[in-house]
Amino acid sequence: MRNLWWNLSLLAILVIAGCAYPIRLGGQKGTEIPGWHGRMAVRIHDVVQGAEQQQSFASTFDLKGNPARGQLLFFTPLGITLASLNWNEHQATLHTPGNTRHFDTLQNLMISVVGADVPLPALFAWLQGTSVPTSGWLVDLSQYANGKILANRVSPEPAVELRIMLDRESSN
Repeated sequence: MRNLWWNLSLLAILVIAGCAYPIRLGGQKGTEIPGWHGRMAVRIHDVVQGAEQQQSFASTFDLKGNPARGQLLFFTPLGITLASLNWNEHQATLHTPGNTRHFDTLQNLMISVVGADVPLPALFAWLQGTSVPTSGWLVDLSQYANGKILANRVSPEPAVELRIMLDRESSN
């Protein structure tokens, strides 16, 4: 009986946490902060000692800001925050349950979280439907009207595939 109550209590906590709404990045009065919500998937293809290895990461995300200042949240399927990335021109911070790490740049933070160097100024342009030349990256915005962005890093190794599916209801 005790295990039943414990399991029910744990289930209730997960349901309540899944309904929690994350804190949003605030702006100055009268300014609009761009924001996007959707799903992001990153796949890294690497060849180590002749053997192909793949790493992947996929999550629902909520992004507000720009390359100079912003917040990126990653969520579980239940809506629980996996990680909160916050940055400004001076530092970048990663908050995960029970841990906070500081980085000198957003680029270093993204490498730590995603496992790849994602061109953040270009990413913000892609999220707005603008293709910008980015060394080593090919972007496909042909499905942008449907909320889909595909970007591939072809050089340097390892190859990286970035897929984004925007929730058009909340995207700018």
